[in-house]
Amino acid sequence: ESGVFEIVELCGDGTKIPLPKNVDIATWGATSNNDIFFGMWLMTLNSTQTELVRDFSIGTAKIGQIVLMKDLIYNTSITGLQRLGKRVYLDGIFDDHETRQHIFRNWSKIPMIPYNPRNSGVRKAKGLPDDNWRLVFTPGIRNEEEFKKDCRPRTGVERENGRLKQWTLMGKLHE
Repeated sequence: ESGVFEIVELCGDGTKIPLPKNVDIATWGATSNNDIFFGMWLMTLNSTQTELVRDFSIGTAKIGQIVLMKDLIYNTSITGLQRLGKRVYLDGIFDDHETRQHIFRNWSKIPMIPYNPRNSGVRKAKGLPDDNWRLVFTPGIRNEEEFKKDCRPRTGVERENGRLKQWTLMGKLHE
């Protein structure tokens, strides 16, 4: 209600939390680079300007980032979404129809998610056909250089993830 977060945009990402092999709540999973680890995922939605974590969820590594991020987006505890900025920034791993559609239709925001060519015959965003669903939700995605510049605010969540690992026990749990 204070107005602190008005017009602020959101960015989201996941960070792996490696854990010792004897921890019952942890499972095996993999990052988008196929880095196999035993642990959990921390998914966060952050403010782009203040880097404060606005909402988060934790899940086992086996579940995976994509499913956990969808759950966080569908069930966010963030109030006053209508007062936030126009965009939501996510990493390319979250480039799927459901995620883009939910952000666009339910939150009335532009999903700023880079094109990810996995499971697609189109290697670059500029080659997407005119009827591709991504173009409905994220105008400008074809101009990859400009789009990359526009997505810089997303680095706020990456900085916050680094700080969480550096300044809390989370980064030392697997030692």
